[in-house]
Amino acid sequence: MTEPQPGWYPDPADAERQRYWAGDAWTAETRTATTPTAAPATSASADPYTRYAQSASVMPVYKGPAIPAAPLASSGPATTDGVRLAGWWWRVLAFILDGIVLSVVQTIYQPLIPNLMSGTTNWLTDALNAITQGATTLPSIWDSKYQLAQSLMISTGLQIVVACLYFGALTALFGATVGQLACGLRVVPAGKGLAPRRMPAGPIALRVLLQVVLPIALLTGGGFLVLDVTSALRNSLGSALTWAGLLYVVFNYLWPVWDPKRQCIHDKLARTQVVRPAR
Repeated sequence: MTEPQPGWYPDPADAERQRYWAGDAWTAETRTATTPTAAPATSASADPYTRYAQSASVMPVYKGPAIPAAPLASSGPATTDGVRLAGWWWRVLAFILDGIVLSVVQTIYQPLIPNLMSGTTNWLTDALNAITQGATTLPSIWDSKYQLAQSLMISTGLQIVVACLYFGALTALFGATVGQLACGLRVVPAGKGLAPRRMPAGPIALRVLLQVVLPIALLTGGGFLVLDVTSALRNSLGSALTWAGLLYVVFNYLWPVWDPKRQCIHDKLARTQVVRPAR
């Protein structure tokens, strides 16, 4: 059977609209289906089998995957296969919701770390007293009287593990975190908005490393070194790491504002995109 001529035909995915057939494949262009004008009855058209044979000769043959199961992008930037990309504000909202979820989890495990709460309270008290008295330096968090060294290391390690499990496992299982699911977002391979919800492990691992581990390591490690007043070299190195972490976080999450593919830095390096399919 030869392919029909380009034109508007009933959409196999929605009986209430028409889709444009380009001659060799369906396109993303649709319109509301119009009621055809009734043709005069003839002996040939009265026969349903004859009408079916005539329509079959002009109607495009539905070829399954040619029509995506997910809605096509209505407007704005989209993936290569036509799924709408998430807007920046939607990603910000999802990020805030994820932060709230992780903060709740932290309030559960942090009190269980020995000396963390009491040591931090004692250090803050001494730091405030030093500021009140006009001191130019704060007490070192590594001072043995606070017993914070081991507690802070454990807390930081748990923070990284929990964040990696949260972002990594949820993205692997559902294609999105809790915040992203609440906002209707999904993480997909770059250009493949119609890809299955489960992503390959490689891009997820790289994405988590760049999105979670790197900024936590820079900011937390830099902060620890800055508060080590016993060494000027460590203090300077800590300041450099802290600034590097801050700049990375700011540019990473602002990058989609001017990027045509709306990718963060970690999206670009991991070759992923965040989509918000039309509902």
